Formats: sequence, C-alpha cells, structure tokens
Amino acid sequence: MAKASPQQLLPEYDKVYVGRRFKTLRKLRGMTLTQWAEAIGDKCSPQKLCNYENGEDQVPIPYAARACILTGVDFDYIYRGMFSGMDGQLRRKIKALETVEKQTVPG
Repeated sequence: MAKASPQQLLPEYDKVYVGRRFKTLRKLRGMTLTQWAEAIGDKCSPQKLCNYENGEDQVPIPYAARACILTGVDFDYIYRGMFSGMDGQLRRKIKALETVEKQTVPG
C-alpha cells in the first residue's frame, strides 16, 4: 500500500467552508458585519464580508491575516479548518460556535 504524501493529508481548501469559519470568527468577537468590516479595514465592506461568509468569494490573505490578529487563530484554521497549535480555550469556544452554526444552517 502506498503511503499518503503530507499534501494528501491536508484538508482541501473550499471557499464555502472558509467563509463559514470566517463568519465563526466574527461571531467569536461578537461583531456585526459592519463592525467586523471596520476592524478588518483595508476598504473592507459589509457586503464583501457577506460574500465571503456565504462562500461566494475567496477570503483574501490580507483580510485573513487581520482576522488572525483580531481573534488569535492562524491561517491553518481559516483556510484548512485545522486546530493544531491553537489554545485549548479558544478551540473550545470556536467548536461551540461551529456547533451552533451547524444547527442553524438549513439543509
């Protein structure tokens, strides 16, 4: 049996899931779309954020970097959904928010 390469073990990038995680981070901070857009800065608008959160557009790296600074997560969480290296308390808060989000998403 062939051994999987490290690249094959990484979760795939999917802008829908990235958008959901981006929304989770906003909710973690308790911010509205307008407040989150102001915090992200760099001409970010609530409409752009809505598009990212709905998986319609890719979250740009500068916006993801700002979200990392604002929340304490890293790119692995935003783009891959990985919790490695994340503080345990932060991980629990995010998982709790993700659970609530899954229960409120239709489908």
